[in-house]
Amino acid sequence: MTLATGALSAVGTYSQQQNATNAANASSIANYKQQLRVRENNWMRAKGEWENDKINYGEEIADNSFAAQQGYADAQLQLNEQFKKAAFEQEGALIKLLSSQGEMSAAGRTGRTVGRVDDAMLAAFGRNNAQRTASLVSSKQGYRQSVEEIQRQTRDANEQAFDNVAFAPQPDMAPRAPKMQEGPSGLSLALGLAGAGMDAYGTYKAGKAPNGFIDKPITDLRAPTGNNQFRGSMEWQAPFERILD
Repeated sequence: MTLATGALSAVGTYSQQQNATNAANASSIANYKQQLRVRENNWMRAKGEWENDKINYGEEIADNSFAAQQGYADAQLQLNEQFKKAAFEQEGALIKLLSSQGEMSAAGRTGRTVGRVDDAMLAAFGRNNAQRTASLVSSKQGYRQSVEEIQRQTRDANEQAFDNVAFAPQPDMAPRAPKMQEGPSGLSLALGLAGAGMDAYGTYKAGKAPNGFIDKPITDLRAPTGNNQFRGSMEWQAPFERILD
């Protein structure tokens, strides 16, 4: 491996790791921003719905108040009719009583018999008057009960309408900000470059040709003679073979 190849490999690895880290951080940031947009949209929608609910609440209160006033008027009208009826009945009974007494006086009736008749007529008038009075008292009690029932219904309706706007909406909990990943350090790049340099140096050293003879130099250059011809030839050839190892 040459120095250039090792350096390019180290830089390429560093760039890939840095690009992967940048992509992961960019994705985390985009997801965080999306969560913020969703939270903002939900918050705006909740506030808009609450504003509409408040408008509806005001309209319901007005409608309940109008219905209550109408109920009060109807109950008062019924009570007034009861009093008017009682007044007419009492007036008619009084006229009838006076007419009966006048008729008896005109007829010249006197004595105990007339007194008993007068007493009976007055007693009947009194009983009828007492009945009308009791009926009016009952009518007034019914009126009060009607008014109290209208008030209760109005109060319940208003409270039910208020439940829809009792609590103002609150925004959702904000999403947690993403934690950015750390990219490869410059130290890792430096170590990669240093490793590439060492590998290149090792390759260079392994491929460098050796200087001179590895074994001791040959000092006897005489040609071999006699029976030592084969052995001598080996002695001449061996150093060169060792050099080529």
